Amino acid sequence: VKEGKPDESKRSHTSEYALYVKKGSNIKWDGNKITGAKKVGAQSGFSIVDLLKKQKEQKNIESIEDTARTSVALINNISKGNLDAAAMLVLQADNTIKSNSEFSNVINLEPNKKKKAYYLILSHKLVKEDPELAKNIWKNLEAVRESSEYKTKMKEVLK
Repeated sequence: VKEGKPDESKRSHTSEYALYVKKGSNIKWDGNKITGAKKVGAQSGFSIVDLLKKQKEQKNIESIEDTARTSVALINNISKGNLDAAAMLVLQADNTIKSNSEFSNVINLEPNKKKKAYYLILSHKLVKEDPELAKNIWKNLEAVRESSEYKTKMKEVLK
């Protein structure tokens, strides 16, 4: 923790989310506010749903569809007009669009993306009782996260 906030150098990984829409759409997203969309989707259980709930509370969108399990399902729903937009992991969604020509009408609203850091949580007890172990865990986590092998594997997994 640095200055009351999580220390991003200790993250396990960072995920990048973007809003995807049908080409020609008038929907806008500045990274914080969605305008022009009524029904917006996200994958079930993904943390980006919290951002969408705030958009709904602020009446920027009317409804959230968060039952889809895959980026393919969400992109298909955008392509067919069943969703106005969807907030998805960039690597997953971009790979889905590139791999399926029938989704060529779906685009990423560049450049506004939302980055989220994720962490391995260690107990206060562990950190207090064995600070060297905690330091080594964080150090090795960073080494793995920054390795080319890890980055390659993450690209494969998120296809």
